[in-house]
Amino acid sequence: DLWNDCQTTISDRASQFKVLVEYVRHKEFNSMNFMELCAGAGCQSEVLLTAFPDAEITVFEANPLFQNMARHVLMRQTDRLNVIGSDMHDPDWYKTISDRFDLIVSVDALTCFSQVDLAHVYHGIRKLLKLGGVFINCDYVLPQDEFMQSLSREIKQKRNSEECKMKWNSF
Repeated sequence: DLWNDCQTTISDRASQFKVLVEYVRHKEFNSMNFMELCAGAGCQSEVLLTAFPDAEITVFEANPLFQNMARHVLMRQTDRLNVIGSDMHDPDWYKTISDRFDLIVSVDALTCFSQVDLAHVYHGIRKLLKLGGVFINCDYVLPQDEFMQSLSREIKQKRNSEECKMKWNSF
């Protein structure tokens, strides 16, 4: 649970989890067949499995160590879980996956790919989504212009100040 605690205590990560769950509730998918792409230990999958008891999740992670961590973290829900992986630098990485998904989500992973590999990743995602399916990418990108950089700093300072007040008031 240490890995999960580390992930969910990060304020931005916790906010991402909350927004994702609310979006899925709002979207009202016909079925709940989801994939977490480049899943690491599957923290996002755990949130989805907990929030949606009818959901089935495929954890896609290329690294065998993280695959084992995901199995361990999510072992309480193995009947609704499939952990798989392959080399996403291969343009045909998605062809080994027979399922199609209502939702594919990725968190802080796709920025690691080159532009060429990323084009192959996005192509595979499109092929794996059901008609009407949704891809959500929760990568952080740095703002390129001064106005957006300033706005980003201002929002972060405000959020950190509010979190500090909440922690202080809880003593």
